[in-house]
Amino acid sequence: MTDQDGRLELDCAHAGIEQPLRVGKEGTFLATGYYVQEHGGPIQGGEGEDRQPASFLGQTDGTQMDLIIKLRDTGARSAASRFEKAKSRGFKCY
Repeated sequence: MTDQDGRLELDCAHAGIEQPLRVGKEGTFLATGYYVQEHGGPIQGGEGEDRQPASFLGQTDGTQMDLIIKLRDTGARSAASRFEKAKSRGFKCY
């Protein structure tokens, strides 16, 4: 995360938050951005990213963050994920 936006590397996906993350008094936040589902294997010629508009709902205490990603066009939601500052590592699908 920067002061302006952020990027998430997830298992078989990546996402971007396209605005400053404003955290409320209780540590909750809601932000907008995009989500891109990835796949194993090589990227085929002419294959572009399928960016989908997304909302990021979560809560943080400054050390841990719980996050749910909701696709705005379909309403599909990710499972809740917990991230720990400087500890969380995902595995990319190859």
